[in-house]
Order: sequence, then structure tokens, then C-alpha cells
Amino acid sequence: MPVLQPIVNIAELLYLKGITDVVVSPGSRSAPLTLAVVRHPHLRVRVMADERSAGFVALGMAQQRHKPVAIICTSGSAVYNLAPAVAEAYFQQVPLLLLTADRPHEWLHQQDGQTMDQVNLFGNQVKRSYDLPADYTHPDARWFIERSVNEAVSLSQLDPAGPVHLNVPLREPFYPSANEPFQSERVRLITTLPASPTLSPETWHTLLDEWERSERKLIAVGQLPRNPALLDVLTKISVELGVPIVGEIVSNLPVNDRFITHTDTFLSGISEQQAEILRPDLLITIGNSLLTRNLKTFFRQYPASRHWHSQPAVDRITDSFQSLTTLIPSEPLSFLEKLFVDLDYQQFLQGDDDDESHEFLTSWQQADRKAARLVEQTLAQANQP
Repeated sequence: MPVLQPIVNIAELLYLKGITDVVVSPGSRSAPLTLAVVRHPHLRVRVMADERSAGFVALGMAQQRHKPVAIICTSGSAVYNLAPAVAEAYFQQVPLLLLTADRPHEWLHQQDGQTMDQVNLFGNQVKRSYDLPADYTHPDARWFIERSVNEAVSLSQLDPAGPVHLNVPLREPFYPSANEPFQSERVRLITTLPASPTLSPETWHTLLDEWERSERKLIAVGQLPRNPALLDVLTKISVELGVPIVGEIVSNLPVNDRFITHTDTFLSGISEQQAEILRPDLLITIGNSLLTRNLKTFFRQYPASRHWHSQPAVDRITDSFQSLTTLIPSEPLSFLEKLFVDLDYQQFLQGDDDDESHEFLTSWQQADRKAARLVEQTLAQANQP
């Protein structure tokens, strides 16, 4: 049995927990982790010498795959080079699993290479940090490693998703001998089921009443990965209910005649009279942060009477525009789909499908189209010799 058998088992547990991609930055201290994933038959491993680049490559892969990507790096200052990508993953809510090799802690402050305190190194920019034991002789140590890896991978995906850090102290020898078997043992998979909050009928009636009392409704989309199903329901809400859908490049809204995407241009220097025309009575926000300064300033200076924000987890109150009245504990897609179905059915019963006023939507769309033409003209003039 390899001396570092629990480390070999980590690779199998990553695979069983649904991780298929690992980005590795080589180093001698991290060799046991690297060997474990490279020799696993079902893990795809990409090697990048620079840790900073490796972090951002893993970030992009996790964004595209919508599931965690593992990163392995050696000990010392190499770990710090992951920090920019870790911070970006934390605030974008992208799942990453950071496996950082470390020296045993008794070597701290003994002038031994780059030995440094790596425990909680990423501070509050990770969802949680784990420090695995360096010695595996007691069965409890193996149980703790297995339990921690199970928990860490699940935690990275639970709302809000984000990076999780596993610090792994490793003792020599780092490499198995030529005649030593190198294969994982049977490990225990622990599945963590996500919570699915359901709004009560009374709560839905309250929200629908607020919708009905609000003449001008607007949905602002913050930073989100592209989701065809979400774009579909947003389009339906805009077309059928006359609601402006406002976003920007990080919202991944397509640039077309339906969605409002040029706010930074037409909200710049807007008059008070124009701002009052565009001010919503009910603002619904989804996603993470908005980058456009003029849009954020507009919502803060001309706040809506009612402001709903839909987010899966409610451990923090997100009130970017200082106007929040209702925090809705729901994944935005499911919330908007149910909202549209209920409103559409309500309009059908009332027989007023065609009577909905779209003047508010038209005001936003006209401003957006005018801004789009201005941008095109400016770029055309700039490209003239």
C-alpha cells in the first residue's frame, strides 16, 4: 500500500463527486496529489506551469461547465498566486476546489524553504478552508480526510457557489517505489441534497398584489452565465407583459431590439424629467453585480417604490441600490417562470391579454435604440481615415 494512500483516494472521491477536470501547476511537494489525479482513468488533467494563469483557466472552465474544477499547486508563495482567480470566483459565485500542498506545520518558522502559514490563507474570499492532517496512521485521520473532501466539493456547489480551500500537508517520501501498487481504495461517497425553498400561496398572493399595484415594472439582470431558459422566460415577460429587461455585457443578454443594453450611454447626463419617465414603480433584480456606473447611479437616485431581489441563498441581504423591500429566496429562473405563468393565467382569466399598456417598455426601448445608433455612428467616424 502506498505510504500516502489517503491522498491517492482523494482522486477517486473527486471523480465520484462529479469533478472531471483538474488543473495542475507542478511542484515536488504536490507530487502525490498530481500523481493521484494523473493516474486516475477518468480525470482530465491540464498542466500549467504558472499558478496565476492556472487559476484563471480553471475559473473559465468552471464557468463553462457549471460544475467545480479542481486546482492543484505546490506549497509556499505558489499558493498566493491563485488569489486573484480565487477572489474572482468568490464574487462571481463560481465553484472551484483548491488543493494546495503544504509542509507539515511543525516546520513553520524553521527557515525551511518557503514554509509559510497556509491555513486560511485566502481569508474571507473562500466559502470555507480545511486543513487536512499530515499523518494518516489513525483511522480517524482517514475518516476526517474523506469527510472533508466530501463536504468541500458539495459546499463549492451549494448556493451561493464559490471556491473552497483544502490545505494538504504532505510528508516525504512523495513518490511510491517501483514495486508499490498505486490504486485507490474504496471510498465513501456522501451526497448533500440542495435545499429547495418553496414560497407559500400566501406569499405568492402578496407578490402578485404588489405587481398589480405597480404600473411600471422593470427587471434588471446582473452578472450571470448565459442561460437559454432564462433568456426565454425574460423574452416572454417582456413581450407579453410589457416589461423592460435591462442588463449589460456581464448579464449575457443578447444585443437586440428587445433587451435594453446601452444604458451607460443614454443614462449619462439624463435630465430629471427623462429620469422620472424611466423610473419603475417595481424593480426586480436577479444575478450578481452590475458594472455600468450610470445604471447603478440611476437606480440609486431614482429608486423604485418596491424592489424585489431573487437569489437562491439569503444568508446575506443584497441591497446594491439601497431600495430593497423584498428578498426572495428562490433561484431566479424558477421564480420568473412561475411568476410569468401565474400572471399570464391571471390575464387570461381577466380577458385583458391585449390591453396591457407597453408605454413604459417603449420608453426604455426607444432610448436604447437611440443610444445604439449613436454608438454605431461614433465608431464609424472613428474608423474613417
